[in-house]
Amino acid sequence: MCESCFAVIVAKPGVNPPVADPQHRALCEGCLSTFRRAPARRLGDLPVFSAYVHVGPAATAIHQLKYRGHVGLLDVFVPSMRDAIPTTARVLIPVPRVWSRRIRYGVDPAVALAVALGKVTGLSVVHALTAPLIGSPRAGRQRQQRHNIRFGARLSVREAVLIDDVVTTGATLLAAVSALDRSAVIAGLTATGVA
Repeated sequence: MCESCFAVIVAKPGVNPPVADPQHRALCEGCLSTFRRAPARRLGDLPVFSAYVHVGPAATAIHQLKYRGHVGLLDVFVPSMRDAIPTTARVLIPVPRVWSRRIRYGVDPAVALAVALGKVTGLSVVHALTAPLIGSPRAGRQRQQRHNIRFGARLSVREAVLIDDVVTTGATLLAAVSALDRSAVIAGLTATGVA
């Protein structure tokens, strides 16, 4: 990764990072070209698309968004996520972060991604899920004793795409689907995913 893009990715929260290229993108084209596109996968009968494989600079960038509130990195993921939205989609539903983590880190990455995608696609962002107050300390496949998260549903939707930041085992996306009418959800879409 070039020096300018590294400075962007590790910028402190609340500090405007330097812009890596003159077209006001967070990362330059050369560094973006090192991000590996993620293959589509299925969780049961749900198709799931991720913009990039959750390794290297892509993993670092999504961690900066999740844990440092670096919303300037949204434009790293949104163009590739936009291209993966099914043409039949009518609404975007962010998979909400549990409240304790939202308060601790100051950002809900799925909501930030969904809002940014809504702006570039014209699709409505519908907050159809409610998150619990607390959840397991960390997600991912290394956490064998992790408790499954349970979402509540606020309203019913049709032709919805679930938006989340990262998919590893798929447990969070499947929990979100189970809270909604399964026939209402046509796909899951994340910024990064474990290949």
